Amino acid sequence: MTVLDDAAVVSDVVVASFTMPGAVARDALVGAVVAAGRDKSLPALCGVLIEWADGDRVRMVATDRYRLCVADTEFRGVGDARVLVARADVDALVKALPKVPARGKDTSMVTFTVADRVLVVRYRDWETDRKSTRLNSSHRL
Repeated sequence: MTVLDDAAVVSDVVVASFTMPGAVARDALVGAVVAAGRDKSLPALCGVLIEWADGDRVRMVATDRYRLCVADTEFRGVGDARVLVARADVDALVKALPKVPARGKDTSMVTFTVADRVLVVRYRDWETDRKSTRLNSSHRL
């Protein structure tokens, strides 16, 4: 996973996206990555599948052939997308997101965008007014 500066542009065409609070995204990713495989000979099982259809709930799924974890969220996506994110990239994203909401409410927002078969994740904490960070997964469908 590479960190891009704000001037970097992935694409002019946004295929699909969704936004949710940072703590909710972290909880869903942690819930799914538990079952992600570690066997490098099966790369399709070494990650988390994030999928959504236009107007449907965002779902995060992982399996290692023995366990299956599905994390459904209450947030709905725009457009249709299915993205497989490597376990190492999910772990890095989980570390960047807040564990619990500060002072009882979460002021951070995470936006997942798929453009030209590349997943871009932007994170912003509105309370501290940190700049948006784009985490670009190089894994393509």
